[in-house]
Amino acid sequence: MNESNAEPYRLPTDGVWFITGCSSGIGQSLAQLIAKSPGRIVATARNITSLSAIIDGPNVLKLALDVTSTSSIEVALSETLTKFGRIDVVVNNAGYTLVGDTEAAGDEESRALFDTNFWGMVDVAKKAIGIMRDENARVDGQQGGVILNISSMGGFMGFPGSSFYHASKFAMEGWTEAVAKELPVEWNIHLCNIEPGGVKTNYATSSLKTMANGRHPAYADPTHPTNVLLGYMGKEENRSSWAEPDAIAAAMYRLVSRGQRIPIRVPLGADAYGMITMDIESIRKDLDEFKEISLSKYRPVVQLQKLPLGFSDGGWASGWILTLCVQAGLQAYVRKKTQEEPSLVHGVDSHPLLFCALLLPLSTGHEIFQSYNLEMLGLLLKVGTNPNQNHLNTSIWGVFLSQCYIKRQYIAKVVERVLAQVFTLLVKHGAEPEAKIETGKSSEKATFSGRIMKYSVYTSVSEIIEACCPDEVHNFRVVIEKQRGYSILKWIGWNINRTTEIYKSVGTLSRSFSEMSVDSDYTPEFSLGMRPETKQLYRPDDRSTWDEWNPGNVRTDAEAGSFAQECALIVRREPHPSNNNQAALHSITVQSPLIKKVLEGTFQGFEGLNMQLKQLTFKAPFHPFYYRWHRFEKLRQDEQDQNTKNHLDLLYAILSKEILPHIEVMEDLTKNKVISFDYLWTIFSPGMEVYTKIDGHDRIVLLRDSRYGANMSGEYFSLEFRYIDCDGLRFGYVETSLEINSFDGVKKLVDLDAFPSHIHPDVEGLVRQLYARGNKLTQLNGFHHMSYSGFYTARSSRQVRKRHVESGRIIIDPHTFNIYGMPGPNLESVETDAPTASADDELFGTIHNVIYKATSQAFQEYESALKQYEKHGKGGSSVQARALGPKQLLLCTPIVRGYCLTSKSWAEFDIENVGPIRWSENSFARLVLPHGYKDIIHAFVQEQLSRDDGFDDIISGKGLGFIMLLSGDPGVGKTLTAESVAEEMHQPLYSMSAGELGETAAEVEDSLELVLELTSKWNAILLLDECDMFLEARTTADIRRNRLISIFLKKLEYYRGVMFLTSNRISDFDPAFESRIHLTVHYPALDTASRLHIWKTFVRMGNSDSRLSDKDLATLAKNEINGRQIKNIIKTGRLLSKQQKVPLGMEHVEMVLKVKRGDFR
Repeated sequence: MNESNAEPYRLPTDGVWFITGCSSGIGQSLAQLIAKSPGRIVATARNITSLSAIIDGPNVLKLALDVTSTSSIEVALSETLTKFGRIDVVVNNAGYTLVGDTEAAGDEESRALFDTNFWGMVDVAKKAIGIMRDENARVDGQQGGVILNISSMGGFMGFPGSSFYHASKFAMEGWTEAVAKELPVEWNIHLCNIEPGGVKTNYATSSLKTMANGRHPAYADPTHPTNVLLGYMGKEENRSSWAEPDAIAAAMYRLVSRGQRIPIRVPLGADAYGMITMDIESIRKDLDEFKEISLSKYRPVVQLQKLPLGFSDGGWASGWILTLCVQAGLQAYVRKKTQEEPSLVHGVDSHPLLFCALLLPLSTGHEIFQSYNLEMLGLLLKVGTNPNQNHLNTSIWGVFLSQCYIKRQYIAKVVERVLAQVFTLLVKHGAEPEAKIETGKSSEKATFSGRIMKYSVYTSVSEIIEACCPDEVHNFRVVIEKQRGYSILKWIGWNINRTTEIYKSVGTLSRSFSEMSVDSDYTPEFSLGMRPETKQLYRPDDRSTWDEWNPGNVRTDAEAGSFAQECALIVRREPHPSNNNQAALHSITVQSPLIKKVLEGTFQGFEGLNMQLKQLTFKAPFHPFYYRWHRFEKLRQDEQDQNTKNHLDLLYAILSKEILPHIEVMEDLTKNKVISFDYLWTIFSPGMEVYTKIDGHDRIVLLRDSRYGANMSGEYFSLEFRYIDCDGLRFGYVETSLEINSFDGVKKLVDLDAFPSHIHPDVEGLVRQLYARGNKLTQLNGFHHMSYSGFYTARSSRQVRKRHVESGRIIIDPHTFNIYGMPGPNLESVETDAPTASADDELFGTIHNVIYKATSQAFQEYESALKQYEKHGKGGSSVQARALGPKQLLLCTPIVRGYCLTSKSWAEFDIENVGPIRWSENSFARLVLPHGYKDIIHAFVQEQLSRDDGFDDIISGKGLGFIMLLSGDPGVGKTLTAESVAEEMHQPLYSMSAGELGETAAEVEDSLELVLELTSKWNAILLLDECDMFLEARTTADIRRNRLISIFLKKLEYYRGVMFLTSNRISDFDPAFESRIHLTVHYPALDTASRLHIWKTFVRMGNSDSRLSDKDLATLAKNEINGRQIKNIIKTGRLLSKQQKVPLGMEHVEMVLKVKRGDFR
């Protein structure tokens, strides 16, 4: 038997990934990740329209795939090989969950689950193995590949209520392991079970399928395990800590691409790892416990002992299940059981209930269990559980504290607050607050005999709590003192009258001492933050508390001390990350109200800072101070109050050493118009305008934040910014981001993907262009019928694609786009744009940050370019334009949303390609119709579009539209009539054929309802061409067609606009239409005079010369052809004459007529 996956696997740089189940969740996240990598991706799903979230590209192939169909699998794999030639990684991700009671499961649904979860995986993997062995070697010589089968931690261990799901995953894992051991090592094919824990996918929602027969009545008790688990999973707050699918996808990509061995199974997520580890430990315990029976010759019958809570004896496993019950909130059940049998309180499975409830959250890595159900703990304490109960040679309280101290470095910040509540609850119910706990530490001491003896060292409760919950230690001290019997005022240790006397004698600001937590043996000299001194603190690592600035000191609560609270500043230092012998600044807390008042002016308009906080903390590297350093220096320099100046000098002395070196480097770099990757942060200040190119458009965006990050491609610098968009009703900010990848050395500022807008080489031209574009957006926000030439982006639920149109008609309507097209972005409110010259310009000289100061000349040019539009902005022609200031107009999107009437698709249009419509003013006059027809049609349509007539049906809302039927042979002018009327009335024309409405009754109803609603909203003329299938009389034989006609008739009755219907025959007209159609116009066949008029019209159109005489045209008019045919003949003849470089003549037209008749003599 081969050792499975023994050798490392190296993924080709452009490896081909074939992934099933990409419509959502892990599959979608992995496909999106691969699509952005150098690799190639085949994303599959049952419905290909569900793959729209995955970007298109030359390395992306989207296919429909049903894994339960072998023919579908073969087609998908064949298309993959046709496009990419090989498959390197297969990810079997398709699957779903079946939940319910095993007894209630139907045979068909249980087998269907296996068809997808197990057999679908098997069929794909079997085909993939052959491709990896044979086809891959032919392409580039690298044989082999990887097959990742997406199992679950439920493929390793079972949970109640999903027996068939677990069975399918157990089968998957067994099959994967067995096949991996079948394959020769030299084939280089690696199989792996991926075992995620809880993931924020559709697993617990849309992918969770309940059994068709419903729940079995025998399992209705809410305390039964399945109901407990379903109740737990059904709560959104319990799923909030599950892993993100992007994180699982990134871990899978790393597993395959890192060039190392791929194991048979990989748990993903802290919960999966922790629970599988616990299950293995439980199995190992059972193996040891029953070893004698396992190895014995005979097999005695073993009677399973049932625990009081109804779970089989499994040691710690039963404790874990109990914790699951606690998290599910089964207080009523536990209360009932403990009332029935009080002894349960003191021991289940040899462990007290309180012990299980306290210790198990600390014993697992599952994020959900690293918190506590305080109501359950309170219940256990109320019914008699004693925290000081003896257990494991100490007390429950002692064991709990000891475990907390041991695991203190793994306690997340979000858990600290809950853990502090647990401490408080236990102390309030009798836990000893002054106990000394053995925490595993030891000290050594030499005896008189020379032997070295080790002595246990005990840690106090307060020290343990301080180590585990440093941010909560003060509140906990209050609780301890209350338990000792002291009042709050006595604990504070102050006589209020004496406090007031000291306060007055010192002459400090009118701030109450009650804001300070003062030690009982300390007499304050200053109120909070008023001592003109700095308190220096230090810690050796991030798990230690802050001590006096002396790493060798015994640990004390230096930060909470009374003296520290008086100091203007608290400065914290820790070892330098690259040199432990050197201390680096960690943070500074400003307590001085005098400094805070100055900082209000320093950080005016700076997002994310609030100077009113009692403790205002800034963390290294103090970016806010860097960006506003010149303001801070100016305010410090101008400060007249000596006490305030003294306080500011303390802060300046510390920060100047941190800030000024960065400013000097930034000034040197920007002076030479370059920047390094490490110093990108120095040129991007929150609130500044940034230039970038997005989809080929010049853009200015407003920076909100920036930070460094890293992913599989390396380091990057991320910029979070916002721009202004509209929804047809209002304007608002939209947030987005951009990343600048790392680079070596320095780079020209203007070569960056984004840089401060004021250093643009043609800043005046940029401002002029974007101001005009923004102003145009304000004019287009709403409803507008416009012309468009150029590329646009058509969007639908199925796909996003680029299209091109030339002089096409479009509807600008962002509001309707958001309803019927694709939902637009969420808009944040836009504040009033302040004038370029703000109130504090006199103080700071219009310079708002150090970047502007370092590049002051470029910034002044930028400001000058803006100022010329301020007066222009105040006198804007529209209310909307005046609502946005000059700077805000620069931030406007270059895209406007609406509908393309040419392609009949919702689309995003480039504002610069939108223009007014050039109407064909003479089109209606050139229309060839019998005498009087045009006058009647013109009058009817004009009056209907004006909507002045208040005439209504007896039933309100019926018959308010105007429907005209145009019938006649092809090419006699029916379609041209509607088109000409729209041009004459300057109204939109929505033209479509009846076939585009769909085939089924449901499709026709939905399509027709949408079309009628849009045309009515836009006051457009609707042309429904070739609608004979709807107009023909109904018969009893075709029920399906009768339904279509009934729906069509119903919609016509309530239509409010103008509609033209065209038909080539009217011989078998359904009588029901006679009452719905207001005017029927029959177009007779063209006579000679009409044809002559059409010949003359088309010959004279355009710029081409013609040698056709009136006699020639009269001769041509004798040919019995329709108007469309005449047009096509003239067009073809002109192409022929242009080829010969001569004017259009009779010989060209006759040549086309001969070809048309098939006369080649």
